[in-house]
Amino acid sequence: MKRQVKADLRLRRITGIVTGFIALGAVGLMPLGCDPCSGIAQCAAEGNPYLAVDGQIVEAVSGDGVDGVRVTLVRRGGISVMQDSVSTVTADGGHWRVRFSTVTAGALDAEAIVATPEGVTYTVRGLHFSSSNRGGEANLVERWVSNLYFPNLGEIYTRGTADDRVAGARIEFRRTGGVPLMGPGVKDGVYTSTTDFAGRVRLFTVNGAGVFTNALGDVIGDLIIHLSATDSSIVRGLHVAASHVFRPTPSILRLGAGASLDFPFELYNRVNGARFAGVQVDFQRTGGVALTVPAFTMVSSTSGRIAFTSVPLAEGAVEGRLIFRAPSPARPETLFVSLPLVDENGVDVFRGIGLGAYLPYYGIVVLGGIGVDGVEVDVARVSGVGISPATFTTRTGSGGIFGMPAAPVALGDLVVDVTFRPPGFTPYTVRGVKISALDRSVPARLIGVFRVDAPPPVSPMPTPAVP
Repeated sequence: MKRQVKADLRLRRITGIVTGFIALGAVGLMPLGCDPCSGIAQCAAEGNPYLAVDGQIVEAVSGDGVDGVRVTLVRRGGISVMQDSVSTVTADGGHWRVRFSTVTAGALDAEAIVATPEGVTYTVRGLHFSSSNRGGEANLVERWVSNLYFPNLGEIYTRGTADDRVAGARIEFRRTGGVPLMGPGVKDGVYTSTTDFAGRVRLFTVNGAGVFTNALGDVIGDLIIHLSATDSSIVRGLHVAASHVFRPTPSILRLGAGASLDFPFELYNRVNGARFAGVQVDFQRTGGVALTVPAFTMVSSTSGRIAFTSVPLAEGAVEGRLIFRAPSPARPETLFVSLPLVDENGVDVFRGIGLGAYLPYYGIVVLGGIGVDGVEVDVARVSGVGISPATFTTRTGSGGIFGMPAAPVALGDLVVDVTFRPPGFTPYTVRGVKISALDRSVPARLIGVFRVDAPPPVSPMPTPAVP
């Protein structure tokens, strides 16, 4: 009997232990809250992909978190969600977290609206987030600021030099438009500072007498660079961008100061109109104001532009000659110029200079007297000076016009055959067209007007001589 009682006690103990394990197991399988997930990395996502976003709002000067800022994320595209906008308020050191209830997995396009207790509201556009199969995982965004500012550097150099920096110069930025400037570092829309030993100046400072704004965008203004007590240079219409990101890599704005020969020439290839890089250009002063270097050589950049490397010693204009040395078979070309001194940045209008040997001819393809676009035209060299390529195909453009985009390998006369392949009509060839390869700009010469429905009555075509 005693043995039976002991057995029953053992059984009850074992049953209790097993029941306890089952109970513990049931607790471990219970779904925990997924926002913020109670510290568990793999929590349930309620059967849908999980999409959350974490961030922090900080003060621009100190980097300290700012509580009480409302952050609203608004869906602008991508996957479907239950609500197109979710909102929260920063707490515990400026931290914030929002979660979208997703319908499908994938990427979400969104923008964020940030509203501070001080009344500053700005929108961060172009945000992209991805859903996750693991509950609790979040998309992290970079730290944003509660007070918008300008993390930019101006780098002042002397125009006409390779990179001579202007150190110790007093600068003034005078706002003319764009987002407002505010803070102790600005008075009546004017900010002042001094360039350092490397010619750099903050646009604009944050520490101390900081400069801030209340909207994202550019502030626009004139930057006055005082080179001396009597000499100043102005950069007009300068755009300086505000930022919502805490301490990004500063943007460096290269700004020239002082008068120079920064005259806007842009070289292009006569063959195809492309920018002409690597062309040697010699400048020789013949009169006008004196220069630190009266004669110098330049080489055109990848954009076909040339940079003058001399500094004027007085106000006025410089007279001189430019000698362009395009690749062979072109011969050097000389252009006599009178160049006014330039004391401006960002000149966008350039004077185009065509260079190189080319074929200055064109033809017109018509139907019923109207130019036909898109007609295929084959051109094949028969004799005379060489061209590259010797055979090429072009097409008529607007008004049925086609040109001769081939590069001569020598100067002189040549003969070509021209074949027309108009859609829906029989192709035909005009043989023995005489043209010339030149290395000087002349008015383009017409080789003929060609009908798509019939070849010309005379072949070969007589071609006007080119001087």
